[in-house]
Amino acid sequence: MWSDVKLERREPAHGAGAEQGNERVVGLLAAHPLFREFDPAALERLAMSAGRMATTPGEVLGQAGEVAANFFVVLEGLIQEQPGGKLRGPGAVLGAEEMLGSAGRRHTLIATTEAVALSFDQLAVGDMLAGDDHLASRLAGRVAAAATGLDDEARADLAADVLGALRRMYGLRSSHI
Repeated sequence: MWSDVKLERREPAHGAGAEQGNERVVGLLAAHPLFREFDPAALERLAMSAGRMATTPGEVLGQAGEVAANFFVVLEGLIQEQPGGKLRGPGAVLGAEEMLGSAGRRHTLIATTEAVALSFDQLAVGDMLAGDDHLASRLAGRVAAAATGLDDEARADLAADVLGALRRMYGLRSSHI
């Protein structure tokens, strides 16, 4: 489960966002429904915490059913989601809802071409949150809103679970009195 992952501080991938242009990465993140309406400063912190990875055709980025410990933003090339065969290219955000919702990956992600992607892990999300419980609450609500096949009660439960995990993982305190 996501909240059981042991975090170890890593050095930011200097240049990961900078090489591709932080503005571009922030723009890609801001266009995704999960992050739309987030403060640009928060998205900038997330972009600066990204790890950059280059893949070769056939390389697996994530396996269906495994714990989603990170999510990806495709910068170049094509990634295929299996099952289904859907091809995802530049600008696609893959696996964010699964990572933040403590779910296993729904798809195996396979590079079909040489590809470049940014990888975001739990530490990157922590950098984005920067101790802001209100931002964590908004993120939990977005994860729940993105979940499919849930009734209102289950969606509310998911939002509460995600917020609880974010608070535990990052030592956040409720902003409500």
